[in-house]
This record gives sequence, structure tokens and C-alpha cells, in this order.
Amino acid sequence: MELIRQLMHIWLGIFLLAFYVFFGSYSTLLLVALLFLLSLLFVNFCHVGWCPIGLIRLERPLLGVGLIYYMAALLFLLSYSKIYPSVFIATLIALSVGDSSATFVGKLFGKHKLFGQKTLEGTIAFFIVTSLALLAGGYPTYFAITVAFFSALIELLSPINDNIIMPLGTAFVIYLMCILPIFL
Repeated sequence: MELIRQLMHIWLGIFLLAFYVFFGSYSTLLLVALLFLLSLLFVNFCHVGWCPIGLIRLERPLLGVGLIYYMAALLFLLSYSKIYPSVFIATLIALSVGDSSATFVGKLFGKHKLFGQKTLEGTIAFFIVTSLALLAGGYPTYFAITVAFFSALIELLSPINDNIIMPLGTAFVIYLMCILPIFL
């Protein structure tokens, strides 16, 4: 089930990125707002025992909150995407491929626990995959490495659900990189 959930995480990120590129920030904002409302309904239906698909294990507390956090973070970032499009795009890349690769590698190969369920192997995978994805997206090397490093660190150390902390923290790091003269 976790594999399917993470593949959906990646797919959603790639889909939203393509949608953003082809249709712009306003249309993407409307789509994410609609997805946010649908995710609220979906999670509420699953909590009352009427879950349409088997991707959610109802015995876990606060289940589906990650989906709501994911959508809420994207809504927030999209509201600033007209001013700083690279903040939204780079954060979406890190959230989609970095977070999922950390989960895959951490669960399959993770032997060195760092914090809670987070592993050294998963954190390294997050850094490498996010760096490569940002480089493939045309970002400069210093940008890709810096964003990947801080995103992986934020994901590793997030005390609550990383679907809200990681994108907001990553966006803040990218924003600082956009305005501070040492990165220009």
C-alpha cells in the first residue's frame, strides 16, 4: 500500500507541474483548490468507514491528514507563484520526487535510523534524487544542491507531518535564495 501511495504522490506532483506549465498559476490554483476540497471529503468519508478505495488503512490515527497538508501547502505556494514561480516549481519537485524517494529507499534499504522512522539512507536518497530532478529541470548546480540539502534536512527533522513542514520550509529557503545577494 505504501508503494502505491508514494507512486500517487509522484504522479500528482508531475501532473500538477505539467498543468502549471501548460495552463498557468491561476488555473493550477483553481485545480488545487478543487483537489483540496475533494481530499477533505475523501478523508472524512474514509474516517466514517466509507472509503471508496483501499489505499487507506483506517486503523491509523489522523489518517489522510498528510493529503490535506499536501494540498494546503500547495495552495499557499500557488498563491505566490506569479511573483516567484521558481519557488513553487522547485518546491513541488522536492515534495514529489524527493519525499517519495526517501520513503522508498528508507523502507527498503534503511538500516541507520536517525529520527523516528527516518533513516540515513532515505535522507541521502532524498538529497540525490531532488538534486538530479532540479538539475534536469534546468536549475543551476548551486541552486539544486542547496535546495536539495535543506529540503532533505527539513524533511528529516520535521516534528510533525512532513507534507506541510517540508514544502513550506523549502519554499522559504528558495525565497531567501531569490532575494539574498549572495545567491544572485
